Amino acid sequence: MCHDFQSRIIYISSNAVFDGRTPFYTETDLVNPINYYGQLKVEAENIVKGSNIPWAIVRPILMYGWPYPGERDNPVVWWVRSLENGKPIKVVDNVFSKPLPAWSCAEVIWAVLQQNRSGIYHAAGRDHVSLYEFALQTAEVFGLDANLITPVPDSYFPEIAPRPRDTSFDTTKMKEGLVLTRLVCDRV
Repeated sequence: MCHDFQSRIIYISSNAVFDGRTPFYTETDLVNPINYYGQLKVEAENIVKGSNIPWAIVRPILMYGWPYPGERDNPVVWWVRSLENGKPIKVVDNVFSKPLPAWSCAEVIWAVLQQNRSGIYHAAGRDHVSLYEFALQTAEVFGLDANLITPVPDSYFPEIAPRPRDTSFDTTKMKEGLVLTRLVCDRV
């Protein structure tokens, strides 16, 4: 169908394609997922790359923002709701990320589309923080009680699937290869 309309594919992948052992990952680093979700993302990326259709792949990392009512929460929304209700929360302090506002990710995808870019682009925020540090920052921004946040290691939570500890991206290609608004550039 893309051939019929002379369209291209922009596939939204994930940081889960990496094992989290050697951050800061570039677009040319070898993928090595450690769970089924990451494996599915790698398989989908390979299908896209193997198609005879012009393509781009955007790999976002830990996105946050306000979901539509009834949609799935992200960590920030869950933390805010819990802290607003005075509920203590436990947040891992040995898993790291570069959190990305959803609207910044949307602009990266739009830039890839509008600027007719091909290849892989990593989309991530500017700050490299543990999830615990991010939760503390969230409490501060919203004027909530950070004393309700307790740091715990990732081993505290039983895992359904193994999770990488730090899949943070090198975002040089995104910052130098795409024309982004100043607002986005200040956050990524």
